[in-house]
Amino acid sequence: MQIKSETKFKVMIKSMAMSCGGIAKISYSDKLGKSHVREVTAEKKEKESLQKLELAAIAEALKILKPGCEITLDTMQVQIVTSLKLGWVEKWKKHDWTNAKGEPLANKEEWQQVLNLLGQHKLNFK
Repeated sequence: MQIKSETKFKVMIKSMAMSCGGIAKISYSDKLGKSHVREVTAEKKEKESLQKLELAAIAEALKILKPGCEITLDTMQVQIVTSLKLGWVEKWKKHDWTNAKGEPLANKEEWQQVLNLLGQHKLNFK
């Protein structure tokens, strides 16, 4: 089930990664003011970083939202927020997904997916 977007529809995505996998909780209120919470998970595969798990969980949360939501992202991975806030992700994209040292970006596919999905929404940070 997709969550519909509405005018001034606000969604909170709170994510975290643990040794067992990534979890994202989506909190929103419907037209009647009733609060809802949905949880999505990203399963841990061998030798995945916590950042990769959290990016995967965020992507899973974004997939169930219809375009046009106002999203507040709250994550335990400071680098995810910093990378989005400071425009690093856009720079990586512009430079063919390499970091400032010219090295291939870790978690490239996850970043690409999250960036693509975020492009459909208005993003805020907690």
